[in-house]
Amino acid sequence: MKEASWDQIQHLINNLAEKKASVVQWLTENWDLIKILMSTPDAKKIDRNKLKKFLVDCTQSADKLLETITTITILAIGTFKAKDHFKVSTAKGVTIGWIGDNFEKAFLNGKGKIEKNVAEAVFRIFKLVKGSVDTPIIAELGGEEVAETTLAQVFTLLQLQGKGQDGVLLTNGWANIFYVRDDEGTLWAVDCGWRSDCRYWSVEAYSVASPYGWDAGSQVISR
Repeated sequence: MKEASWDQIQHLINNLAEKKASVVQWLTENWDLIKILMSTPDAKKIDRNKLKKFLVDCTQSADKLLETITTITILAIGTFKAKDHFKVSTAKGVTIGWIGDNFEKAFLNGKGKIEKNVAEAVFRIFKLVKGSVDTPIIAELGGEEVAETTLAQVFTLLQLQGKGQDGVLLTNGWANIFYVRDDEGTLWAVDCGWRSDCRYWSVEAYSVASPYGWDAGSQVISR
């Protein structure tokens, strides 16, 4: 271990940066190497203060569920009628092939959900780095008010990738998770997933109190 080269140390640090979720285990397994690194006299290659900050930041991020990927601005929307947009067909440029029962009941019953004067907003796109149920995800987003999205904004993002084109939404079969409130005030986790085998979007809503969690690698979209 005392013979460790800078290249080996740099390689290990790069691995740590890519796998922050396992940082505690990494630090435990490589603590002797870190102590050697921190005492090395090769100051021109290693900034010890920066390294300390890096390790502290990584340690603090170990318990986080979400990793920011990008942001996108969605412009203001006047009136949005869910039933005119969320239907099994190609509507407004979006091919939807399946809509689940929960989504139907929550947002499409009767006249369906109608949203008016939806303000322009910047949305954050996150990668879920560890599997989780909804409550901790919503908490990390900043609470329900911050996490909440409208159906109009969900559909706007779907329009950008209506036939499975590349974009901010995942099209590899993994979930794109939005938090949307129905007319009764209940917050739902809405999952939009692209079915590459069938070439369509599937849409369903799940209770945020469900004991079944989302897999790591899914994506969360929030203000």
